Amino acid sequence: MTNRFTGLFDGGSRFLGLGLDLIKNRLELASVELREETTFLISMLILGCIAVVTSMMTLVLITFSVIFLLDVSMRPLALIGATALYAIASLVIFLVIKFKLKNRKPPFSATAAELAKDRQCLQGDPPH
Repeated sequence: MTNRFTGLFDGGSRFLGLGLDLIKNRLELASVELREETTFLISMLILGCIAVVTSMMTLVLITFSVIFLLDVSMRPLALIGATALYAIASLVIFLVIKFKLKNRKPPFSATAAELAKDRQCLQGDPPH
């Protein structure tokens, strides 16, 4: 009788150990993905700040240089050209940011996929 309970206890503790290992593995994966998301967000913020600063510096310096060098009658045309140039540059930078944000995996996609596989295995379905 004691052997039966000991075997049951050993099987239960092994099952519990496997469950805890599974949870630990998934938490580690979530932690890695959280770090990746944080790194991506920081890089996007830095790129955005760089885009704003460089756009403003370019706007100010080129505008002052061109206006200073041109004749008084050409100054309005120069301002219009500079404005168009800055608008195009800003548009390109924002399109790059939009492209990077659209073409990335959803956050925690690997964790969600692994949890779905775990759920299938626990329900008795073979993973795909």
